[in-house]
Amino acid sequence: MPSEIISQLNGGVKLTNPASGDLFAVTDVSDTTEATSGTTKPMEMSEVIAEKIRETDGPDVLAFGDIIDGEFLKRVGGEVVSATPGSSGTPFELVVACSDEDTPLVAGTALITFRIPRGVTLTGIRAHVKSPATTGTLTIDINEGGSTILSTKITIDAGEETSVTAATPPVISDANLADDAKMTVDLDDDADGTATGLKVTLIGTRT
Repeated sequence: MPSEIISQLNGGVKLTNPASGDLFAVTDVSDTTEATSGTTKPMEMSEVIAEKIRETDGPDVLAFGDIIDGEFLKRVGGEVVSATPGSSGTPFELVVACSDEDTPLVAGTALITFRIPRGVTLTGIRAHVKSPATTGTLTIDINEGGSTILSTKITIDAGEETSVTAATPPVISDANLADDAKMTVDLDDDADGTATGLKVTLIGTRT
């Protein structure tokens, strides 16, 4: 059991269930009784956490005796996988604002510059705006270290707020983003110059 989790629990703070993402709180371990036996014997810290996990995730979550090298484990489709927050293979989503909400978008390079917080393998990418263009098609490019990661750029069609409904979906040509990689977003085409509030979303798994 990671020491920081034990200390936080003893402090009575709210924690994230590492297997489900649900929040739970343990304020006083001495007041926690074993649900199965009905006794009033205080539960061990690992039992408290395991019971909270079972309450929310059911029997497919492994007991906390099943921890290897500090990683929480769970069953997914009969396979045992890591459920530790931030571990390799866990989901990654990042939404980046590329403009303010109300100023009309103007085509240009490096509308925003940001860093990837850790290594990521992209599985999807999308963009959306607060207000859509009336005519024309918004075209967005995303670059890693100055080179595009898209072989087909992200587009948002006239009258649409999201690239999810675009006639031409984006295609990722470089899915592997390095830890701390410098990323920029370009607006290659601002359509009719009336759209506002651009954001891009990166979707993938942690490496």
